[in-house]
Amino acid sequence: MTRDDALPADPHCDRCAAPIADLRSSVARDGQTYCCADCARADAADIVVRSGAVGGAACSRCGAPIRDRARAVTEGTHVFCCVSCAAAGVHAEPLPEV
Repeated sequence: MTRDDALPADPHCDRCAAPIADLRSSVARDGQTYCCADCARADAADIVVRSGAVGGAACSRCGAPIRDRARAVTEGTHVFCCVSCAAAGVHAEPLPEV
């Protein structure tokens, strides 16, 4: 085994591709890794982008409906589903509408 083989790959969310900055909020299910429970729920429901969610909040980066407000992060006018999406920032290009 080489030194590189021993290092784990940088974890990314399998739904939104955000680098996972906070492993405490990450969710592993069926071989998939998600940055947070909101992304895991959105993936399970096949939600790509949702402009409004229960309470009207959706992540400014990935569009996941925000249900877990305890893990949500607000920065200025943007709300993010978790620390990982907040750290990744808002997409430079608009997300596709569904």
